[in-house]
Amino acid sequence: MKRTKLFGLMMVLVVGMGFTACTEDDDAFINITVEGNVPETLTVGESLTINYSVISSDRLDIIEHLINNDVVESVEEFTSNTSHTGSFTITAEEVGTIYATIRITDRKGEIKPRDFSIEVESNIESFTAVLMGNFDDTQLGSFFSTVTGEVYKITPAGENSELIDFVYFYGSNNSATITAPDNDEIIGTGAGQVYGPVANWSTRNATRFNQLFSGITVEEFDAMNNDALIVANTASDVDLKMANFLNKDALVAFITVDGKKGIFKVADLDTEAKTITIDVKVQK
Repeated sequence: MKRTKLFGLMMVLVVGMGFTACTEDDDAFINITVEGNVPETLTVGESLTINYSVISSDRLDIIEHLINNDVVESVEEFTSNTSHTGSFTITAEEVGTIYATIRITDRKGEIKPRDFSIEVESNIESFTAVLMGNFDDTQLGSFFSTVTGEVYKITPAGENSELIDFVYFYGSNNSATITAPDNDEIIGTGAGQVYGPVANWSTRNATRFNQLFSGITVEEFDAMNNDALIVANTASDVDLKMANFLNKDALVAFITVDGKKGIFKVADLDTEAKTITIDVKVQK
């Protein structure tokens, strides 16, 4: 009986010790605090810095910064053994979703992640199937705005002259041409000039052009969803007041009067009707 009582007492002590250990583990913690609100969207080219603080009940082992499950930075020197204040910078390089994580591991192997999902939006506007008519076309407009993506006839264009970046015509000397509103060699009432009223507009935007024969293909233009190729192809020589002798699939770089860069493609050209369709991609 004594041996039975002794065994029972030992079991009580073991069970009691087990409960005590479990309580201590339950008290363990890793807390991650983020400063401010982390935006859910970024535009290509933008950067975001997440400032954070960590407090742990046990000694810290490593803090990792992850992008799409890949470790991009590791921190092993901390503000103190059980706390750290740090920052994590994320750069939006392309359209899509960035999955970012701050992952904390303590010396006992406890792991605590803090996850962020950020949508990356394009930094360009895309306008497609813009149909423009010649200067004597009474049905179609000949004036285009890279701000609104709309085509205007000459009367409403004059009323919104600050918006007009392209003027289209099909001439006997220049064939299919897109010019700037401030091009006095083309705009006016003299011989070989067109759109006389434009010469008196209150605003005549100084868009500049350069037809591209290298640096970007039609396929690359069609697939483009950020301004990387636009910037690469407008670094220099975009200084002409017009792009003429345009053919289907021609690519033309341009810079607007307010410094926005873009490229347009001749998607279709009807030499009989003298109409043109362009696809435009321009910085926001």
